[in-house]
Amino acid sequence: MKQLIDELKLLAQDKSVLIVEDDEMILDQLATMFEKFFAHIYKAQNTTQALKAYQNTQKPLLVVSDISLPDGSGLLFVKKIKEIDESQKVIIISALNEAQVFIESINQGVDRFVLKPIDLHDLLRATIDTLQKLEYDLALKKSKEDLKTSRDYALKLLQDQDIFLKNALHEINTPLGIIMTNIDLLRLSGTKSDSLEHIQAATRMIQISYDDIAYNMTQERFSEASEEIDLLEFIKQRIAYFGCIAEANELELVITTTRSKIITIAQTKLMRLVDNTLSNAIKYSKKPNKILISITKTTPYLVSLSIKNFGVIIKDTQKIFDRFHRETDQKGGYGLGLSIVKQICKEESITIEVSSNKSEGTEFRYIFRA
Repeated sequence: MKQLIDELKLLAQDKSVLIVEDDEMILDQLATMFEKFFAHIYKAQNTTQALKAYQNTQKPLLVVSDISLPDGSGLLFVKKIKEIDESQKVIIISALNEAQVFIESINQGVDRFVLKPIDLHDLLRATIDTLQKLEYDLALKKSKEDLKTSRDYALKLLQDQDIFLKNALHEINTPLGIIMTNIDLLRLSGTKSDSLEHIQAATRMIQISYDDIAYNMTQERFSEASEEIDLLEFIKQRIAYFGCIAEANELELVITTTRSKIITIAQTKLMRLVDNTLSNAIKYSKKPNKILISITKTTPYLVSLSIKNFGVIIKDTQKIFDRFHRETDQKGGYGLGLSIVKQICKEESITIEVSSNKSEGTEFRYIFRA
């Protein structure tokens, strides 16, 4: 619990929260709890108050709302604020544990769902997860703004560099060509000397450097520190996250493993790998069906993660990892997710095995070093 509290303090210290709850006692309790973490607290007891408060809140903001309000549904309130800001992060609290409520919440863009009576651990975890998504959105927005600001400057630098390189290469190539031509003429005239051999050798070295400069381009990638992760617990967390999505698609995520397996990898990379694979499994499964997830230790030093679904068969199990590759127009996307997975596996030396046929389904298997 202390770890959750410390993490929430760090994430919420510069943010605001709008709490929408018709029960005054619960509203005050939530406000008292959240004021220990958030910079600003806003309260409302119905949708009318909530919409008015939302217009005057200090951003960035998290919205925590009951699903049942005196003058309308909490989901209707969510729909209205999403029309104002589609990226707004929302946690819904409800006493109703029904599939239809979950599905409707997903359709309205709700980020997390917490059941009443409220469990403090569940609420803290949901708040942390949602704020992490908010942090990502804020970082992405800032990155886009910075990119827009620096775009013209960067383009000018690239143009200047291109002109400089072209001129420099031309200036090198002209005398280099003259030197090489004269060496050939001296040889044709029968001239032989050690000096000529040295000049020819040096000239070829310059020619190699010239070719390298003309051809070479490099690109750097951001690196992230690795950590020890309990793969079983991690998968359980992701299953919990995808559970409502799977349910909405008439699918069931089934994990067949009970023993923990420890691997070493950057958590963000593992999340992208697992989430993209699960997302594709859900997208291309026939309904109703199950998606089977298993973790096995193949050797003392290797751990295997398998995610299997039953549905659309993959025709080319190699090209699916290429960016912009699409085997069918029936589903959206541009292949970015699996291209990220491929890059992560390359960076972390993770072996990828993909099999796909009608009788056994489609299986993505990742082999990690334990």
